[in-house]
Amino acid sequence: QYPARVRQFAIRQDSGGDGLHRGGNGVTREIEFLKSLDVSMLTQHRTYPPKGIAGGSPAKCGGNTLKRENESTLIDLGPLVQVRVEAHDVLTIQTPGGGGYGQANGR
Repeated sequence: QYPARVRQFAIRQDSGGDGLHRGGNGVTREIEFLKSLDVSMLTQHRTYPPKGIAGGSPAKCGGNTLKRENESTLIDLGPLVQVRVEAHDVLTIQTPGGGGYGQANGR
C-alpha cells in the first residue's frame, strides 16, 4: 500500500496568462497522506508569476497549502519547504500557468 492517495489531479482553469496566444494552464494536485511522513518540496513561481512576452499577460502564481486533519485553516507552505505530515492531512499543490504571448486585442 502506498503512503499517500491522490484525491485530485486536474487542469487549473484560467491560470495561463492572456494574450494573442494564451499561456498554458497549470495543474492542481490534492494528496491525502495515509500515514506520518516527512515531505520536502522545491517549487518555483509561488511569489512572482511567470511573465508574458511581446505584450502578453503574466500567468497566475502557483501555491502549496496544507490542511491538517483536525484544523479548519489552510497553512501556506511557500515554495521551499520540509514539513512533517500526519495521516489524513491534505496537501494541495497548484502549479503556475504559462505567460501569454502577444497583445490579447490582436485575437
